[in-house]
Amino acid sequence: MTGILKVNTVQDQDGNNIIKEDSNVVTIGKTSDSVVSSGITTIKGDGSSQDGKIILNCSQNTHGVGIQAPPHSASATYTLTLPNNTGSNAQVLTTNGSGVLAWANDQVITGFPTITSASPASVVTSTATSVVIAGTNFLAGCTVELVNSTTGAILLPASFVINSTTQITLSVNISVNGAYFVRVENTNGLAGRSSSALITVSTGPQWQTATGTLGTIAGGFSGTVATVVATGDATLAYSVLAGSSQILLQTSSGGANCTFNTSTGVISSSNFALNDGTATTYNFTIRVTDGDGQTADRAFSLTSSYGATGGGQFN
Repeated sequence: MTGILKVNTVQDQDGNNIIKEDSNVVTIGKTSDSVVSSGITTIKGDGSSQDGKIILNCSQNTHGVGIQAPPHSASATYTLTLPNNTGSNAQVLTTNGSGVLAWANDQVITGFPTITSASPASVVTSTATSVVIAGTNFLAGCTVELVNSTTGAILLPASFVINSTTQITLSVNISVNGAYFVRVENTNGLAGRSSSALITVSTGPQWQTATGTLGTIAGGFSGTVATVVATGDATLAYSVLAGSSQILLQTSSGGANCTFNTSTGVISSSNFALNDGTATTYNFTIRVTDGDGQTADRAFSLTSSYGATGGGQFN
């Protein structure tokens, strides 16, 4: 004879329900239990119309959220493998087409790209230059354009790399002078353009004074020693580069004892070379900067002289 024991509740020795059947729902385990299992667990359908379903209840078991299998008519057999981490804010789950899930940026949720800065902001005409674009919402597959603010002509960078959602590095070589907006478009059509022309293309400052010696000056001379000249966009600014080139401005022993007008390029002295009696060549480098922040450096020299062959030189 076969014995059958029929129950709808099984309790532990403390009176806690560990198996309970109520209205066709079987609850296994109490709140404090941890269920450890290996292998594959199958949640079956009812053999008629109800597909397999897992329901995760709230703490009071008054409502819950379910995960349910596709209907029988779909003939679906597949496995979804979850990502290794929780992803980042606003990311969504995507699949590789074989059921492996991964986190990815959703272009609609992420929003329009914005462009805030370009570095460097000035580019020399027809010169290969790397320009870093900063902003937000730069997504994989986006395109980048440079738009001439005067003509509207659209130029493409020679190449670019999307470093992150906030940075793109462009390689440009632009032959047409002008100011350029930067435009970025994501693959879903959402696009943004910088509010101002972030990149200026120009030839940069050009030196008119030839490199090399600016003349031989009598030791102790007082007045204008030489003038350096350059041309370029807007107002030019000159500067003597630091380091050994500061010998031009050095007022102690061994220096040329000169002053330099950073607006006009005039070099002058009240006592050239401190009249130290030793013929000396002073080497220095001057930088000119134009209104776009572009620079050009040039090396020069002045020589002090003493004796019958000495004399002041005016340039």
